[in-house]
Parts: sequence; structure tokens; C-alpha cells
Amino acid sequence: MMYFWVETINTACLASNRLYCHWLLKKTPYELLIGIKSNIAYFRVLGFKYYILNKSTRWGKFEKKCDEGFLLGYSSTCKAYNI
Repeated sequence: MMYFWVETINTACLASNRLYCHWLLKKTPYELLIGIKSNIAYFRVLGFKYYILNKSTRWGKFEKKCDEGFLLGYSSTCKAYNI
């Protein structure tokens, strides 16, 4: 249970660095540090149910082809989701 709070705080820090503008310079903290605009197209709503297609195995006729999960946050190393 405590792991989910850590993911939520990491996601809030990521979003605040990528989204909020500095009121005087009109730039985000990421843009001030790196020098380029950040891509936020991969952001999704936290807590919604997502379905992950399972491509690794062969299914029978009545087996489920996807797994269910909830979006908890984003990966810190690449543009991936933690579900």
C-alpha cells in the first residue's frame, strides 16, 4: 500500500516539472533546466482502468486475451506507464 503513495508522489513531481510555468519567465522548470520544451503527449489520467493486450502466449477459445490494471504512474527512465 505504501508503494502506491510513492508512485503518486513521483508522478506529481514529474507533472509539476513538466506542466507548471514560471510566472516571470513563462517557461516550465524542465525547459529552464534542459533548454527544450517537454513532450507531455504521453500523460494519461491516473487511477483509470487500463487493459493490457497479452501477446506472449497462445490462447484457447475462451481464455482472456488481456490483463486489467490501474495506472499508478510513469517510469522515471523512459516514456512508459506503471500499471
